[in-house]
Amino acid sequence: RMAHKLDSMEGYDKKGEKNRTTLEIRGKNLVHRADMLNLKKNDSLVMNYYQGREVNPENIAKLKILVNIMNRMILGLNIEKELNIKIKVQEHIKGNTTGFIISLQDKNFKHTGIDLFIENFLEDFVRIMHRASEEMIESEVKEASRQCTRVLESQPNTFSNKVQEIFSHIENEDYEFSMKQDVLSAMKNISGKEYLAYVDDFFANCGKLSLQGFSSKNGLLDFSS
Repeated sequence: RMAHKLDSMEGYDKKGEKNRTTLEIRGKNLVHRADMLNLKKNDSLVMNYYQGREVNPENIAKLKILVNIMNRMILGLNIEKELNIKIKVQEHIKGNTTGFIISLQDKNFKHTGIDLFIENFLEDFVRIMHRASEEMIESEVKEASRQCTRVLESQPNTFSNKVQEIFSHIENEDYEFSMKQDVLSAMKNISGKEYLAYVDDFFANCGKLSLQGFSSKNGLLDFSS
């Protein structure tokens, strides 16, 4: 897709050396690239944030299941060891939106290649989900629900944690003070079909913010779209 370049900025680090960044819009996607001088030689780092639906117990529960299954697939396929990369998927819930972040660091590919790898991985993930049998999807959803429930229930129900949770809801302006219990309740009732419908809807409508860091020291400096 054609990239519309919004801006090209120049800045300076503490040593007075020039540092460049670019900001682009591609449809619903926002791409920010930066020359990061603190990265090791030959390293590139990409963090892609995919923004999904509004915050409610059902969407949070389904997001947690999605992220859990994605991480278990990465572990099961031994992607990190086979490709010698560092990849992590984590949920991100802020304000009135739910989403997840995929971060990947690699020393062999430039940032644009890593971004493409992530996009291909997500396409393969959705394809695998649809090719799996109903029994397998139900099993994966139940296992993800079990693991996510265990994590939520293992969080100490102390006064300080409760205060922190309340202030977090106030900061996000959702005021859903019983959200944790509501998410746990919702998670128990999510079927394989509901999960697949959520996956399809999420990737069909999500927005994307891509933060791509690299070092000009490694000869991979590239602002092309």
